[in-house]
Amino acid sequence: SEVVCGVQGQFHTCAETWLQFLFESLSDQGLPNGLLLEVLVHTVTSIASTISAKHSKLFWDILQESLTKQAAVWNDKKTECNSNSIAHILQLMLTVLNHKQCSLLVNPVEFVKTLVNLTGNWPSEVTMLLVDISSAILLSPRVRLPQDLTIVLTKKILSSGDWNAVKHFVSRTLPYSGFEMHILPSFLQQ
Repeated sequence: SEVVCGVQGQFHTCAETWLQFLFESLSDQGLPNGLLLEVLVHTVTSIASTISAKHSKLFWDILQESLTKQAAVWNDKKTECNSNSIAHILQLMLTVLNHKQCSLLVNPVEFVKTLVNLTGNWPSEVTMLLVDISSAILLSPRVRLPQDLTIVLTKKILSSGDWNAVKHFVSRTLPYSGFEMHILPSFLQQ
């Protein structure tokens, strides 16, 4: 983590290159994914504890770029390796989001638009991670989304076709202040 984190809550100057390398390594079949994921979980946990929110944009940009690239590969050829890479990136995102109730998420609208573009025909593990991420964002007192984006996100998840994910999303978001307005009507229309 000292390689990535600089002083005063900022990233080190080499952080961009290093983080891109680490996240892209998740799709390298020649590397031990379990060990790499452990290293990355430790790294992002350290980032969440060290980097201030106002300096976390770099981190989110790199993660979203990695996720978008892997999603494009998934759309071309749906392989287990690619699915695992996407799941690992989502797990890392969730780790940081769960730290202090999404306090490091600097551009939630852009991030949720990325999620909305991703939701679709995914393996169950990926869909459940998308549900957990979406729920964490909706339940965070630190994040405010425009109503139209909240509705789009909710409808995408509820129309995922994965009944277990839908039930999980509904149960996770019961405490959400907009549950009765945004989630329940769409759920009942299913």
